[in-house]
Amino acid sequence: MNWYELTFIILQYLALPSWVALPFVLFFAKPEKLKKQLLGVILSLNFLFAGFIIFNQINVPQSTEEPLSGDYWDIETVFQADTDVTSRVWKRNILKELSNNLNAYRQSQNLDLVDLGTVESFSPNGLNLLLEKYPETQLLDVRENYEFEGYGIPGAFHFRYGDLANDQIPKLDKTKRVVLICYSGLRGYLMANLLKAQGFEKVAFIRGGLEAWYGAGLPAKGAFEDFEFLSSAYNRLSLNEVENLEALKIDFRINALISSFTFPNTKAFNSELQTTAQVRDFIDSLRQESVVLLCDTESECYDARMFAYTYEQMGGNIIGYYEF
Repeated sequence: MNWYELTFIILQYLALPSWVALPFVLFFAKPEKLKKQLLGVILSLNFLFAGFIIFNQINVPQSTEEPLSGDYWDIETVFQADTDVTSRVWKRNILKELSNNLNAYRQSQNLDLVDLGTVESFSPNGLNLLLEKYPETQLLDVRENYEFEGYGIPGAFHFRYGDLANDQIPKLDKTKRVVLICYSGLRGYLMANLLKAQGFEKVAFIRGGLEAWYGAGLPAKGAFEDFEFLSSAYNRLSLNEVENLEALKIDFRINALISSFTFPNTKAFNSELQTTAQVRDFIDSLRQESVVLLCDTESECYDARMFAYTYEQMGGNIIGYYEF
């Protein structure tokens, strides 16, 4: 988070609530001098907040929108193109979590670490123009199976993030452009860097992912469903409840996966970083047992939510979850 974003967030939490205080200042503040001082503070906060919003709009980098090529922006410039400051901060934090988890896992498997750099990126409209001109463009969707089946860009190939994370590489033409697709654009960016290291000459991703593609109203198959977070889908358990439950617990924390873990009746598993075969074998081993999900960071809880959906589709039951 840079100084601008920090200032913006502080002003946001000061300026907006100040309107609630305005009626009390107008009608109840005494003496008159105090009333004028308080009104001055409220107006100053809101003028500053408005100024930051205008400054942000003016300084957002503009895409070239060229139909035959994307933009070679570094990832920070990609983040800066998001006019929503809260979303920008969230994406930066999640990318850090995802890249740390990916490389911690790959190190535990004696695989090369993924170095992140600048790769080609497309706005949704820019990619749509490319596909209209070159419909044979290779699109690689790295989401979970059920996500791919529910909604996506027509003509895309499917290859799970977890398979790529284990260096299972799809049979695509390495000399032609491959555009990575995911929900938010972050996993697409990570896997574009991985494929680049594997010898793919032209890799790219969609800025904002399929969420932005849907928002732009571009051609798609299926019906878009916004992501339902773990907290809204399942009962959140207390630590005491988890400790007293005899049910199997599945720990999605990356630290639990790559090191020994002694919590009673717990299995460490991170489905996002496992191959499709490993996920299937793990679910089969549970024999539809009722389970409790354990997670810590936002990306790990996202993984738990993805697993929960797949597990329920295969007849399993989720008792609830505990977030450290």
